[in-house]
Amino acid sequence: MDQENSESVGWLDKLAAINAQLEKTPNANRASLAKTLNFSETVVAYLTPLRDILDQAAVEKIRLAAKGDRPFVLSFKAAHLLARLKGKVPDLTVAANDALDQILSHRMKKRHIAALVNHIAGGKPAKDFDPSTVKNRRERPKWVAPAPKADPLKPPVPSSAMADQEMDSTEFIFFGRIGRFIDDALDWMANHKIATLLAIGFIIFLFWYAQTHPSPKP
Repeated sequence: MDQENSESVGWLDKLAAINAQLEKTPNANRASLAKTLNFSETVVAYLTPLRDILDQAAVEKIRLAAKGDRPFVLSFKAAHLLARLKGKVPDLTVAANDALDQILSHRMKKRHIAALVNHIAGGKPAKDFDPSTVKNRRERPKWVAPAPKADPLKPPVPSSAMADQEMDSTEFIFFGRIGRFIDDALDWMANHKIATLLAIGFIIFLFWYAQTHPSPKP
């Protein structure tokens, strides 16, 4: 409602003004009420449904609770939750008063009041409602890193294929090491000129063999 503090009971004065005006002009519509009382049509629209819910006894309970040693202010928004009882209980004002007894004695918050209204609408007595059964507001869940998603275009690798892949990789590493060893050995031989000496020795051997083993004459 505009210019209305929902955390005060000032809305009860406006509700009383609407009730008094409707007693004078029972057929007054929303627009005429707003003009006569100098309220906005929004205020009238929001408060009018409470006329059938809050009788004088209920209004006095709300005012008294706001003035006690431990003041409890029933806001308009909280009281408006009682409008959900319309059409769901045989006696609306009795149900509203029973609900108020529990709301004011337990100093209920809006989430408790909403649960209480559902409790009463379900045909259960207001006195049997336990506010402690109402869960607190849900805590924000902790963020958990999502599991990596499998590539839908890549088929899963069977366990036997994975074993073959591991074996292939092992063999590749083994032969790769042998190849590096041979390359290192050749480099060492080249650096120490052993290859040249072996070549010279092989030529000398061929010459000696030719001299000691002549070809047979025809």
